[in-house]
Amino acid sequence: MEDLKYVLVRTEKAGAHLGYLSSIKAKDGVYYITLTNSRRIWSWSGANSLTDLALKGTNKHDGCKITSPISQNMMVGIEILDVSEAAKKSLDLVPEWTF
Repeated sequence: MEDLKYVLVRTEKAGAHLGYLSSIKAKDGVYYITLTNSRRIWSWSGANSLTDLALKGTNKHDGCKITSPISQNMMVGIEILDVSEAAKKSLDLVPEWTF
């Protein structure tokens, strides 16, 4: 997946998600996005905003709730943020939030 961009997507009604951008299609001002190896961000700590999370990651890994990854996730996105390499390394350290 090295050739795919790692992104953070904010949706209007389905929260925020991290993953590899495998496709994006726009129609009538709506962005249909498919992520692979996608994790939903339920809540976060150690960053002021999703922009901060995408740029810097978190300094409170145990304060974040990010789900286990799923192979593919299709959504309607309203914001796509590139995740920096430093932020990805930080976010990869967040334990999978699961039961």
